[in-house]
Amino acid sequence: GLCAAACPTGAISMTHFSDLEVREQTGSFAERVSSKPLVVAFSCPHCAPSVKAFNDKASGLNSIELEIIEMPCTGRIDNLHLMRTFEDGADGIIVAGCEPGRCYHATGNINAARRTKRVQGWLDEVGLGSGRLTMVHLPARDGERPFAEAARAVIKSVEDLGSSPLRTITS
Repeated sequence: GLCAAACPTGAISMTHFSDLEVREQTGSFAERVSSKPLVVAFSCPHCAPSVKAFNDKASGLNSIELEIIEMPCTGRIDNLHLMRTFEDGADGIIVAGCEPGRCYHATGNINAARRTKRVQGWLDEVGLGSGRLTMVHLPARDGERPFAEAARAVIKSVEDLGSSPLRTITS
């Protein structure tokens, strides 16, 4: 997915984890009826157990909803995926990837970090706040703790900034 995410013309696509499939996963957020802030975690399969473990333990946190979208690699995440996820109602996004130098796909996590930083700049430019988006590099062991710290930081940022103005609440 690295080439598909980086292709400036969209000429490279994937049969699995296509842009349309990712869009279908995030597009459903627009129909949410909850008034709780929504934080979406994009994670690679190697980090997904840490993210899911945090989510299971954090089920007592009634202040947010955490949705996990497992990607083949965080390098597959495109700038457009991040922006559309906000457009679809997310109040915050966490990109959870492998530690630098330990990515199964060599540099996928580094590419994801660059894209995350670029989108943070865009969020600041349009007034949404870069704190709504963060990238966390999870170690092979004890990845739950760094993810929990990233989740708390995004949750705090969302609380400080308020719900995304792109989000509409239907009742």
